[in-house]
Amino acid sequence: MGSFRDQAQRLRISALLKCLVAACVFLHLCSVYNWLPSQGHIAQGETGHTTKNSTTVHFTDVQHSSAIADMLLPTSSHFMVPSRNWTIDDRNIVVAKTRDENVEWLLPFCEEYLCKPFVYTMDQEPEEGLLVPQTTQGHEAAAYLSYIVTNYDQLSPYTIFIHANEDQWHNELFGSKTSTALRFLRYESVDANGFVNLRCTGIPGCPNTLVPVHREPVDDEYAYVADKFFELYSYLLQVPIDQVPEVVGHLCCGQFVVTRDQIRSRPKEDYERILTWAATTDFTDSYGIGWTVEKIWHVLFGREAVDCPRLEQCRCDNYGWCGPLPDGEILIPIMPHSS
Repeated sequence: MGSFRDQAQRLRISALLKCLVAACVFLHLCSVYNWLPSQGHIAQGETGHTTKNSTTVHFTDVQHSSAIADMLLPTSSHFMVPSRNWTIDDRNIVVAKTRDENVEWLLPFCEEYLCKPFVYTMDQEPEEGLLVPQTTQGHEAAAYLSYIVTNYDQLSPYTIFIHANEDQWHNELFGSKTSTALRFLRYESVDANGFVNLRCTGIPGCPNTLVPVHREPVDDEYAYVADKFFELYSYLLQVPIDQVPEVVGHLCCGQFVVTRDQIRSRPKEDYERILTWAATTDFTDSYGIGWTVEKIWHVLFGREAVDCPRLEQCRCDNYGWCGPLPDGEILIPIMPHSS
């Protein structure tokens, strides 16, 4: 009887351990593939910050970010531990704001994160106390380019370009908050690449930004801009028309971090040209201007025409989210090149 009871106890313990392992695996898969229940939604257009004929996109909120992320971060802690002492002069954060957008989160965040905010008013009647861009045509493109042109000779080592509201549907890895994405961002990746998009999911924008995987009414409305895109690419980036790539693909949605050296790898005149075009063109409206410029940010800042990284490697490089993946693979995050 004693041996029978011992065997039964061992079976119960074995079953309990299997349940615990299964639960851990389930939580891991939920975090990797965003299977946790959605807590809300925000209506936004495919290009992100500028919304026209918007579609509703669901996101998993921030409640899972810390606990799940901690489980997935690499055990080699030197990949994530800050290797520098930040100062207020190291990072500028550039924001395009309309009156109906809320930036109350930004100052407390910058006090904690150590960054200087540059908030541009995008309304026809400028909002008091905010910076005024050289044009409001193109929305965030106008703010970003105005900042670069104005501050080209006194840039901070890193510039963060983001939208005004803290919650954005395209912040997909740690919930909807831009502040959370920035807290997890690995600047080793920014140093190595010069330019890092805050998003890792390829749709929309990849593999071919002019052939959307999920076509929306706005794509048909602005088909005339897409038809002329390669001519615009040639002019804005000063590339001979016969050298314009046949395909352009990129991560959406106009939120990224760029190093000072990468911005200055192009002459100031390049940014002035695009800004002047945005301010003076009558080819399309403000949305069409922003749509066009969003599709060339990555090229402007040194990336290939098709910049569509593997999702898992992007998460690892940019956020230290390196696995193990469901198949057991553990990725190695990018590190800056040795000088």
